[in-house]
Formats: sequence, C-alpha cells, structure tokens
Amino acid sequence: MLTTAESSRRSDPESHSDEGGSSLLVLVLLVGVILLGGAVFISDVSGALANTGTVSDLIQARAQALAGLSDALFRIDQQATPASFCVGPSAQCAVPALPAAPGAQEVARLVAGAQPPSWTVQAEGTVNGRRYAVQETVTRPFGDFAFATFAASSITIHGSGATAQATGPTGSPTCGPAPIGSDGSISCGASIAGTAQVTFPPGSVSGCTNPVTGVGTYAPQVPLAGCTPAPPAASPPTPCMPANSAQTPRVACPVSNTFTGTIEPGVYDCTGSITFSGTTTVDYGSTANGGIVQIYAFPASGQTTLDVSMDAVTANQWQNQSAQLVGNPVALQIYSAGGPGSSVTMGHGTLADALLYAPDSTATVNGGQVTWTGAFVLDSLTINGNPNFLVNYDSRVTTSAADAGGPPAVGSFTTTAPSAFALCSTGNPCP
Repeated sequence: MLTTAESSRRSDPESHSDEGGSSLLVLVLLVGVILLGGAVFISDVSGALANTGTVSDLIQARAQALAGLSDALFRIDQQATPASFCVGPSAQCAVPALPAAPGAQEVARLVAGAQPPSWTVQAEGTVNGRRYAVQETVTRPFGDFAFATFAASSITIHGSGATAQATGPTGSPTCGPAPIGSDGSISCGASIAGTAQVTFPPGSVSGCTNPVTGVGTYAPQVPLAGCTPAPPAASPPTPCMPANSAQTPRVACPVSNTFTGTIEPGVYDCTGSITFSGTTTVDYGSTANGGIVQIYAFPASGQTTLDVSMDAVTANQWQNQSAQLVGNPVALQIYSAGGPGSSVTMGHGTLADALLYAPDSTATVNGGQVTWTGAFVLDSLTINGNPNFLVNYDSRVTTSAADAGGPPAVGSFTTTAPSAFALCSTGNPCP
C-alpha cells in the first residue's frame, strides 16, 4: 500500500525532472569553476616561469657585462701609451669578442687631456636577447716616470729647438705628444715641440701651446736607502733601494764614483757625487738584477747635496751596435738622494738612454746638443740658447717596473640603460 507522499511523487513526474536538472546544473558549474581555476593556475605558473627565465637571463647578462669591465681594466693596465679601445663586433675594435664571455662587449674611451690618464668604460652583456649595461671611470695612477721631463719647481725654456716626443723601442716617433710636467711653472719663452704641458694646482703655464691641468697631486720624494718599513703612500711612489739579495745583488761603486766603459747590472750604493765619463755601456749579456743597472747616490756624512755629471757623455746608446739594436733606457737607472742645492749637469753633446730621478736637483742647459731617450725627474730645468734639446719618451719606460704606479683605480660605478651603450664605429669613433 502506498503512502500519500509516495503516491504524490509517483503521480508528479515534473518534480523528478526539476531535481535532475538542478543537479546537472550544479555539476556543470562545479566543473566550470574547476576548469577556470586550473586555467588561472596554469597562467600563473607560466608567468612565473617566464619571469624566472627573464631574471636568470639578466643575471647572466650582468655577469657578462662585469667580465667586460674586468677585461677592460686588464687592457688599461697593460697599455704602453694610454688610448681608447673597444672589444666587440665593430671594424673599429681590434678584438671582436671575449672567448671567456661571448655575450660581452666593452668600450673604453680615454678622457681627453686627463692627467693622470682616465677612461670612461662601458660594458654590456647579452643573454637570450636580454641586455644589461654598466659603466665606470678608471684612472691609472702615476708612476715615477709618468712624464718625459718633470721638474717640481719650474721648467723654463728660453732657447729654441727643444722637443719632447713619444717614441717606440726603435726610436721612431709614435702617436701623441710626450707630456712634460711641473708643480710650479712651465714657461715657454721659445717653443717646445710635440708636448703637453701639465701643471698641478697651483702651478701655471705661460707662453706654451698645449697646457693641461693635472688632477690630484704629483710630488716626487727623495729616494730612500731601504724599503723596510715600506715608505708612506705617495704620488708618485717613493723609490727605495732594494735590499742586497741574490736577485738584487750589490755591486761596488767605481773609484771616485766615476762610471765609464762597461757597467755590470746590479744595485750600486754610492756615497757622494757621481760622474759619467766618455762612453758607457750596459752589459746586456748579464741577467743579474734582471739585466738592470740601478745606481743610488746618497750624500756623504754631514752633507745634504750631491751632483750627477753627465756632460758630453755617451751612455747606454746600444745593446748591439753592429745589429743596430738601440739601448734600453730602463736598463740604466740613476737615483739621486741629494737635497736642495744638488745639481745635474748635461749638455755639449750628451747622448743618454736612461732614467734619471733627482727630485731636489737643478739642471741648466746652456747650449750644445742633448738627446735623452727615457725620462728624468728634477726640481728645476732651464734651457738657454739653441741647445737642440730632445727627449724621446720611450714606450718601454711606461711599461716597466720603474714606472709602476699601481693597478688602475676604479671610480664611480653605475648601471646604465642598454640604449646608452655603443661601440666605437665610423659614426661614433673613439677619441
């Protein structure tokens, strides 16, 4: 027997249809919600993966750009003559790519007239089309022979025929002027050809054609008798006589400190004035002290001054004359610790391939030819008359340990827009 309710349900088929339709609608809605949520989830995951890929590419691009900066620092440190350069796919770049960082490009633009030499360095890294660019300033610290001629108090040129030029190892002129410098004054009463005249504040230049204001300081210090303890930091570094060792052996100074004939490499510790006489040569067959003659002269007890005489001499002109192999100025180094009032004598046909460091000494050239290949440091230099005074600033000087001023110094570092990066090109040449 059917109950009243059961009889009602069985007798009303529309109610069954409504309930089934409602359930189906709920099911469809539930499936739609699940599918929509899945789509959103997949979209989020895909976006996250894409973002992760972008971040990874940029991190790798940054590493490539930093590798470009490191390579530029190395190239600046190794340059004999400061110059602009680039690395990348441009005809203006001597190197097309970095094997260890194929996504890197770099450009170093020498700042015109900067003393000490400075560069604006840019580098860019690219990975999967994503670019990252950085920029920094780099300065190469001064060494002891950063100038063809430096005289702390003054350089005065009254006569004509004075020239300072940058030269290569064979004596051939190279690009660019050779700098002369002073902390005091440079006066060009007559022209001095081929130079940049650099003064450090508050120094001044008068009558010269290419004046440049140096940055920072350049104050040569008197050489020291030892390197222990290390001398205080200075610009340029203070020279100190190496300790006696198998690598830097002491050699006895000649009688009366007069050097003539063949000079053996080594470290000479001389007391009092020194003289070069006649023709002197360096024994290039010796490996002692790296094949370098280093002469240190210190005042005698109770004295503060000494003299270096190189008048009418021929010093270190040849490594091998028959083979026409010229002397190396780095192989003959002369350091005078004489105080104010000391002097250097040159003229009457002086021919020297040498480095001379006498920061408290004066030199006056009154005539007669002087050809000096290398560099020298004095307190004052005066050129009178028509001396035909020529300084060949040899490229071997600037790459030698004698002129080491320390590694390049990094200044400001910033990230830049990749659109600001550009290699040297015909339309955008490096200076």
